[in-house]
Amino acid sequence: MMKVRRAMQQKINAESVPVRPASRSWRAGQRELNVGTLRAWLWLMLPLLLLAGPASCQTISPEDTAFFEGKVRPLLAERCYSCHGTKAVQGGLRLDTKELLLHGGDHGPALEAGKPERSLLVRAVRYDDKTLQMPPNGRLTDGQIATLIEWVKRGAPDPRIASPASAGRVIDIAQGRKHWAFKPLRSPAPPVVKKAAWPKNPIDRFILAKLDAKGMKPNPYANRRTLIRRAYFDMLGLPPTPEEVTAFVEDRAPDAWAKIVDRLLASPHYGERWGRHWLDLARYADSHGYE
Repeated sequence: MMKVRRAMQQKINAESVPVRPASRSWRAGQRELNVGTLRAWLWLMLPLLLLAGPASCQTISPEDTAFFEGKVRPLLAERCYSCHGTKAVQGGLRLDTKELLLHGGDHGPALEAGKPERSLLVRAVRYDDKTLQMPPNGRLTDGQIATLIEWVKRGAPDPRIASPASAGRVIDIAQGRKHWAFKPLRSPAPPVVKKAAWPKNPIDRFILAKLDAKGMKPNPYANRRTLIRRAYFDMLGLPPTPEEVTAFVEDRAPDAWAKIVDRLLASPHYGERWGRHWLDLARYADSHGYE
């Protein structure tokens, strides 16, 4: 230890008294001396800063621990974890561990310790912002809001320890390769079924085989009026017009049903309906989203 101190002191002396040409002014020399002293102090303080560790490792007082465990954690568990916990992560935000709460979600950090007025969490529970109101199914009571504000004022002390499961998602590549979408294409032989007259195509045989295995029977055939309505609602989300229904009912051509399906697949409304699901998945919204 003495050797380390002696070496550090020699470094301080070497950098604090730099050699400069005699032609330099006293002011320039003084500035150089100050820079050398600053470097020496940083050299001394660096080990102390490393030993101190992050602020999150600081000890929480018994009073703050009791406040969190008695008031804050039960409130979060009752009103927040269902949407921001292990089962659901809305807005990319989780509140069930300290690390994930501080990390925040799609809107940024959930809180700023010691500054409730600048914390998104406080803004959301107060319903100050029409586009950011949490919980969405009903505002917290004034007492519950006051509890969260007091907690943030105290510096958001949180004694929770992250579980291994919340440390980060581990992607299993080998397991992912077992998904059907990543397997080579193949043409399996259609299974043999008891009611050979029921299937209209090879896919029907797979459906009927599963029904037989479960002891179930197919539904009765739908009439043509019901069939076209099902197709329109499933593919477009819209009902057919009376003229379209009549035309299909009166069309006795063998490919009448195939023509209906092909026409619906080519309709722009088909893309609009199914594109909506992708927009929902991406959390798109014209007023508050990825616009």
